[in-house]
Amino acid sequence: MPQQLRSAGAVKGALPVGEVSEGTAEDLKSSFSAKDEALRKRLCFWFTVLPISFVLTVAVWCLLCPPRLPPFEGSVIRFLYTFIYLNLPDAPKSLAVMPLVTTWASELAVNGFFTHLDVMRYPFLDSCRIHYCSDRLGTRKYPPAHEILHAMKLFFKGYLYVITPLHTIPLILYYVDVLKFAPAEYLPENISDWKFIKDMVLCILMADWWNYWMHRMMHWPFFYRRLHKMHHEYTYTFVWVNHVFHDWELILFGLSVVGPPLLLKAHLMVHWGMIVFTVVHTGYQHSGYILPHLPNTSPFHDAHHYLINKNFSSHTPFFDMLFGTYAPNTSKQRDLYSWVRPYVAVYPCEAAF
Repeated sequence: MPQQLRSAGAVKGALPVGEVSEGTAEDLKSSFSAKDEALRKRLCFWFTVLPISFVLTVAVWCLLCPPRLPPFEGSVIRFLYTFIYLNLPDAPKSLAVMPLVTTWASELAVNGFFTHLDVMRYPFLDSCRIHYCSDRLGTRKYPPAHEILHAMKLFFKGYLYVITPLHTIPLILYYVDVLKFAPAEYLPENISDWKFIKDMVLCILMADWWNYWMHRMMHWPFFYRRLHKMHHEYTYTFVWVNHVFHDWELILFGLSVVGPPLLLKAHLMVHWGMIVFTVVHTGYQHSGYILPHLPNTSPFHDAHHYLINKNFSSHTPFFDMLFGTYAPNTSKQRDLYSWVRPYVAVYPCEAAF
């Protein structure tokens, strides 16, 4: 078990809030071996060459086979959806493949981007890394190359054996006409910017409600030992940790992505939007970075891996604030949300719950 990123205390069970296991500080001070450094350089090559090759391939394809562009009618979302609709063969049946394509594309893009940053280790991005409590946890280090590969294997295992089959089943049912899209779900004229934003906000709140209580349940000793413990082997996370889950957890947490749009009978664009938003946001939360001009949501979940029993929500701190499990990152946040519930301490170094 790599010493740098995995917490011995997290493996043995949830740590009491505000405490750090005796071995944690020492575990966070490991150095890279020569073999790991060589592996990191190979990853630098592949996570630079592959994205560039993909972009060039798409550019050449667009030049050789120009896609059909719809007229812009004042709605950005309708324009994007109509563009996809016009360029997919055999629509609307072929629209059933889009959740699978959207999932894989957004996962590989987000994970590839942050892995590139992790293996290249650009000095100018050090200020964007999440550093806190260096006297207790030590300086945040980059993930070792072999640990990145280990998490990648778990990701592809879960996606090949769980996520992809679950996407493939409805795809087959649509193509054999067992399932059919309702006109309100797929026609371009039935989506607008306002409807998309409204449904997305409702879906995110519904997803957060489900994930909050499901996540709290996963911290019960019975489920923690059998399912969730592997995710909390990482005190300092990186982007691939986002999917270091038991297979049953992938299914249960995945319901928060597909369930709300289905319950709202939302347009297909909302289904795809929830997939992209969930993948991008949860990947960013596990990345270990706070990038400029992006919402400061990454430290929220990063705190959960340190405090264990705080910050259970996936997207917003609302339900944590409502039910008393929110750990503010700054004094400003503590004072801002005090109208919901009074907080007496601030994460990370002032934490004394």
